[in-house]
Amino acid sequence: MRIFSGIQPTGDPHIGNYSGGFRQYARTQEQGEAFFCIVDLHAITVDYDPAALRDNTLDIAAMLFATGLDPRRSTVFVQSHVTAHAEAAWLLGAMTPYGQLGRMTQFKEKGEQQSLVTSALFTYPVLMAGDILLYQTDIVPIGDDQRQHLELCRDIAERFNARHGETFTIPDGVYPEAGARVMDLQEPTKKMSKSFGTEQGKVLMLDDPDTIRRKVKRAVADSGREIHHDIAEKPGISNLIELMTVATGETIAEVEARFDGEATACSRKPSVMRSSSSSCRSRPATGSSAPTPPSSSASSPSARTRRARRPRPRSRRCTSGWASSGSPEAYASSGSGPASRRSAASSSGVSSRHSPGARPTSRSPA
Repeated sequence: MRIFSGIQPTGDPHIGNYSGGFRQYARTQEQGEAFFCIVDLHAITVDYDPAALRDNTLDIAAMLFATGLDPRRSTVFVQSHVTAHAEAAWLLGAMTPYGQLGRMTQFKEKGEQQSLVTSALFTYPVLMAGDILLYQTDIVPIGDDQRQHLELCRDIAERFNARHGETFTIPDGVYPEAGARVMDLQEPTKKMSKSFGTEQGKVLMLDDPDTIRRKVKRAVADSGREIHHDIAEKPGISNLIELMTVATGETIAEVEARFDGEATACSRKPSVMRSSSSSCRSRPATGSSAPTPPSSSASSPSARTRRARRPRPRSRRCTSGWASSGSPEAYASSGSGPASRRSAASSSGVSSRHSPGARPTSRSPA
């Protein structure tokens, strides 16, 4: 059995590359004769810096060996060093319909992010087909995002064989059971990318633990409090569950069972995602997921009325006068009550319109 796969030397590899690429490479190299290619010709289909491309090529080679590829069991090489790859792309291009290339979703996605869309980006899948078919490949360990390209490769091989006789082996894809398509943490409907997206949206393989923890805490979740895998309805939570499967080796069902009976305490929709450092912790779900309504004692009309009817200072003085006189009648007869003050005000020419607590003023003669 022959195994072939390739990885681009662009950007910093992230956990999606580890799940669909590096981890699978190390596992499948035991199954037969393995070829793993650093596809630098694919990297020049978009804007690039030549010096950075050379450095990234060496970095990816080091990463391949660090994650488990054994140079005694696998052949690791750079695509541009083997001219047959570019030659095969031209020959296979003559077997590829324009319409099929126009339906490639990655071309549409990457084309929207480029100021200059090259013809090389459009014919990228034909070069990939040449990479695979040159080595009479039986299995191709790749991520789910490359599924459409591999199907095109199979179509090209079948069309070539039908015209020229049995020439190429028809390859099969090998996809990880979980984590086949890791999505951006900030935009869970888009694939995590080495070259595009925000830094907070991708978990890099060389990130330190604190950085990874911070990025995951800030990840976009979904509305609702349930924790279960449903890509269509809950893309954010589903993506985090798949990240857990990649990190722990557990299945999706096992991760769901671990959080069974728990609910997200601060689920946030992508439209209201904040760049705060607050994290979504999990807490046991109670009988109802509806939030507890605020207490009515603080906002009811009766409470507002009670706050508005606070006693005024003169009422307190009246109460203290009653207490010192023994009874309301004694307080009135002592000359301290309101009636006595009104009588005194009349005799001194003070208008009764003044409140008891106001400073009296003398009237001018008529």
